Amino acid sequence: MKLIWAVCASVLPLTAAAQEACRTEPLAGRSLYLRGTFNSWGAADAQRFTWACNRYELVAQLNGEHSFKVADEGWSADADFGRGEGRRLKLRGPEFKQLFNGVMRFTVAFKAGADEPELRAEACPATSSAALPTLYLRGSMNNWAALDDYAFKYSCDAFYLNVKLSGTQEYKIAETAWAACSTFSQNGG
Repeated sequence: MKLIWAVCASVLPLTAAAQEACRTEPLAGRSLYLRGTFNSWGAADAQRFTWACNRYELVAQLNGEHSFKVADEGWSADADFGRGEGRRLKLRGPEFKQLFNGVMRFTVAFKAGADEPELRAEACPATSSAALPTLYLRGSMNNWAALDDYAFKYSCDAFYLNVKLSGTQEYKIAETAWAACSTFSQNGG
């Protein structure tokens, strides 16, 4: 679930790309990394992509001019991507070179039927998370409490939380005081 905080009550819809059907991760469980001069071309956890339904995503802070590629830990033949045409990544392609100035969202999308994935690198808005409330997943799974394990983390332009639940759950998303302007549910109440 992706929530975008906008002055006390709006939850913006997901983009069309995010609404595509979820599918299996294309690299059979291998992690994908942003590798470049900022991390000595290593496979660092801070630059590891996360599979999100139909694409890999990474939010990272980078400053200065850097060369980079997208690859798995072992630079495998099927997961060593460099610069291709337009936004396309090319297997064993040359490195990218770009000037960075702050927090960036990188997205690698493996489109159905396409030979080469697409790379997007977008600057995150300059929003301070300090001014935003802490939102929690509150419901039958945690006795409706605001617990740290169920706290959303703000990153780039949205609140994120990964949890593993089973069975039917009732829930709302809210901050600690249940303020109406920051309490969200499927039916709006």
